[in-house]
Amino acid sequence: MNVCAKCGKILQVEDEFCSKCGTPVEGNLNILDVNSDGTLRTREESIELAEELANKYEIYDNAKSEIEDLEHRLKVTQLSDVRPRYSTFRFFWKYFIWSYVAMLLFLIIGLIAISGSSSSDEAAVAIIWISVAVYIGVLILGGVLATRKRNKLNAELEAAECRILEKRRIAQKELEEKKAEFNAANAFLFPYNRRVPSSFRHKHRMRKVKDMIISGQAQNISEAITFCSPRSRES
Repeated sequence: MNVCAKCGKILQVEDEFCSKCGTPVEGNLNILDVNSDGTLRTREESIELAEELANKYEIYDNAKSEIEDLEHRLKVTQLSDVRPRYSTFRFFWKYFIWSYVAMLLFLIIGLIAISGSSSSDEAAVAIIWISVAVYIGVLILGGVLATRKRNKLNAELEAAECRILEKRRIAQKELEEKKAEFNAANAFLFPYNRRVPSSFRHKHRMRKVKDMIISGQAQNISEAITFCSPRSRES
């Protein structure tokens, strides 16, 4: 069992840094300081890698945040399988009542008007037929107006749904692009993350590492991380 020489934390076999204090584990080649051909990175190569890591951590963090935001937007804009639509009767019922009231009023006023006439029977029949015609006419007019209003409002609903679907299509495309960015950054960072303590897996911390190498305070990334570790500074 391996333990960190500085803080005593138990180490895994593949650990290159102590996850608690950031101290490098001796005896293993560190990908941060060694090129793929086994040669040690120069100071300039370490600076270049630190900047590239900072950029990739920025892309990774931004893409992760945007993916969460896009997934939330897609969730809250999910359309139901049963989409609401207006019915004609929703707007027609008032015309039905108005036609009935209009027929009764016309009938009552007409019968009162002819009550003293000698030809009241024929007039009464005529008034009844006219009242029925008024009733039917209001019903027909109400049906036409109610249908027009229903069609207009349903068209507005369909237009709103089309706008939502278009926004979802755009969001879905953006989500795929951000996932591709995230996966690419993650693939690049994966071998380095086993050597970079979690507290340094950020743009600002990695650029601080870069600045230390540029200023000459550290010769490579591992040394800069060790120097920046809080426990290292305390000691």
